[in-house]
Amino acid sequence: HPIYLLYYSYLSVHVVECVLSIQSDSNVVCFFFFQAEDGIRDAQESRGLGDVYKRQLQEPPVVEVDTLEMGRGLVATRTIERGEIVFTESPLVSIGRGQDGVRSCEFCLKSLCQLEDVPDGDMLLHPDQWPSFPEAVRCDCGAWFCSEFCQGQALEAFHARICDAIRTHPEPVQKLQDFTEALDPHGSSIILLASRMCCMMLQDWHRTARNTAAALRIFGKLTSSCPLATPQEFDSTLAYSLVSSALALTQDEAGWLTTELFGELCTKAGLNAIHVRSRSPFVLYYSGVRRVLGRMEYGAESSAGERVQQAVARVAGTEPRRAEQWFKQRCGVTGAAVFSLHSGMNHSCAPNVEVRAGGFDSSAIDVVATSRISKDSPVFLGYTEPGLSAARRRVILREVYGFCL
Repeated sequence: HPIYLLYYSYLSVHVVECVLSIQSDSNVVCFFFFQAEDGIRDAQESRGLGDVYKRQLQEPPVVEVDTLEMGRGLVATRTIERGEIVFTESPLVSIGRGQDGVRSCEFCLKSLCQLEDVPDGDMLLHPDQWPSFPEAVRCDCGAWFCSEFCQGQALEAFHARICDAIRTHPEPVQKLQDFTEALDPHGSSIILLASRMCCMMLQDWHRTARNTAAALRIFGKLTSSCPLATPQEFDSTLAYSLVSSALALTQDEAGWLTTELFGELCTKAGLNAIHVRSRSPFVLYYSGVRRVLGRMEYGAESSAGERVQQAVARVAGTEPRRAEQWFKQRCGVTGAAVFSLHSGMNHSCAPNVEVRAGGFDSSAIDVVATSRISKDSPVFLGYTEPGLSAARRRVILREVYGFCL
């Protein structure tokens, strides 16, 4: 039953998140992905975390290598069985937004959707089971964070520069926002990612006593050697002008954070980013209702369970089996992110891993083996969506990544 699956997924997720928070200072590394036709890959929908909590206490069974034939890539350090979660990773940089103004954490993209944000949400039974976010904090600049911890992480990484810009000179920031909102979602995501990458580099530059080499190393490993064959749908010079004004670049900062470097960051975002999403609070609501009613009362023939499902369907305006998807779209958070290890994974039209997203409260992803991978064998990802024809795959690979000519 879907409810049971959601319940056990819920428990697994929280075990994983506790483990990951405890292991935050360790060398645990992880990763993912898949490709939309606009150039930013799509992750597969998470189908439950399986044995992930048993795997994250170990180092991932992959290692980076450099080869003459394919350049940077990943190979297995041991045999990886089909269905095994190879690793889990949080993004190096990400941007996201809730649907219709739903609040989300600026750092981890956790949805902060309250029940009052859901149209007719008061019709749901057991509304007390909808998650609340008592630790959520709002920054002076208006940005929301799910906790003081996330706010601190964001301020250290990138948000200090953004927050200062919004508070001290909002007009250039608004001009940049208007520019990105006029673009299609793909172009907007690339500029927002590149802008955030600029903030991370600037803050690191000041933190390391103006060490330009250190700032450049943050994104130095990301692929950018093959410029996008299809030109960006925006003027990168104009975008740089707007970003530099919004961030109030000083002469010294503009001396190394140049138009050319910004263009390279846009290319890296276009080549390495994937679409991500965080879990909808509806999942936690549903599993909470199940606990309230008890396992035996929530079966398919349970009158109490049926009433809950009917209420959910009325709010979603659809049949019960489609309600979860409606709440996911209405209450979840979607965005784009660049990850570290993933950026080194090479393409194959017969990949042996896939990326799954949406199983966490954050924008973290799982990379799952889709076939048995022998020790010392390459770990391959598909840069295109499954099921596309060979001709369509070749067009995408040629126009976006510059190979398969």
